[in-house]
Amino acid sequence: MALALLDRFLFSRKAAEALVLTRMHLRDGKLDGRLVAVVGQQDRMNIWPAEQAAAYLRVHAGLMSGEFARVEIAVGAHPSADAERRKNGQKLAVLPQPFHAAVDQDQNFADADGQFWWSTPIKVEKSVGVSYYDHNSRYPVLTSELVSEGAVPLEVGVTKASRTLLHLMHGGGVARWPYGTDTVTLLINLHHKPRARSEGAR
Repeated sequence: MALALLDRFLFSRKAAEALVLTRMHLRDGKLDGRLVAVVGQQDRMNIWPAEQAAAYLRVHAGLMSGEFARVEIAVGAHPSADAERRKNGQKLAVLPQPFHAAVDQDQNFADADGQFWWSTPIKVEKSVGVSYYDHNSRYPVLTSELVSEGAVPLEVGVTKASRTLLHLMHGGGVARWPYGTDTVTLLINLHHKPRARSEGAR
């Protein structure tokens, strides 16, 4: 999917220029480090293949346009190593209501590290689509929207931007808990709402 996205970007001069700038900014650490880690935390810092930069750019564009929304949920702890699934499950057991998480304890080549859900409607923050530099501001104008209860995949620690984009486009969203952070960031695709919780999650 990321390679197909890259091909589409390269057919547009404007999109190709944006991609080159994004890769340069990712390499030089000039972007919001917190958002970069949420979208795609790499095994090695600042090593971004072109297709992963394209996936990052697509997620960023979705956030700036209001297609994707985000919610920050305090955990109060950083994630442990990926193999320490029981410990990560214990850390996520104290999430504020109405949020819940279940870390897959087997994770035999599963599509995610677990499941994240909310049991009542939640208010999400989204951009109204005004660019950074309109109204003499570098930041987007934000509003809120109510999203009914649902569930999304949970991704802990390192992940590719392409996987984040895949979850957003096909699963309605993703909950990201990157290494070195004490907050889970819930990303939701407002055009493809999250599905109901799988009863198999534990």
